[in-house]
Amino acid sequence: RARIIYKVDTYDNSITPVVQKSKDGINWTAGRNASLEKFSKGKTEGMQPEDMLVAACVTCYSYGWYGNVSYELAGGKALAALVGHPLVFDARTGIWRWCWTSRSSLCGSTAIRLRYRQTLTTAT
Repeated sequence: RARIIYKVDTYDNSITPVVQKSKDGINWTAGRNASLEKFSKGKTEGMQPEDMLVAACVTCYSYGWYGNVSYELAGGKALAALVGHPLVFDARTGIWRWCWTSRSSLCGSTAIRLRYRQTLTTAT
C-alpha cells in the first residue's frame, strides 16, 4: 500500500510530493521524493483523485542548448490545490500538520488561510 504526502516549505512555497509505503496502513516509511515528471503524468504509485489536482499544477521548464527539462511544484495555484488535503506537512519540521481551511481570490491571485494544529502525526 502506498500514499502521497506533501511537504510544504513556506519560505519559498515549494511543495514536495513524497511516496510513503506501508504494510499495515498504520506504520509508514519515511518515504522518497516522487519524480515530478511521473507525478505530473499521474503515474506515481499511491496517487488518489485529490492528488491529480495537485499534479496538474506541476510546471515544466525547458532550458539550455540541449533541451534540458526541469519540473517545479510551487506557487499559489499548487497551494490552493492542497486545500482540504489531509496529508500536508511542514517541510522543515515534519511535525506540524497543516490544515488548509479555505481559499479566496485576492486581486487576481490566490490567498490561502491556514490554521495550524500540532498533532502526534509526523511526515516520517
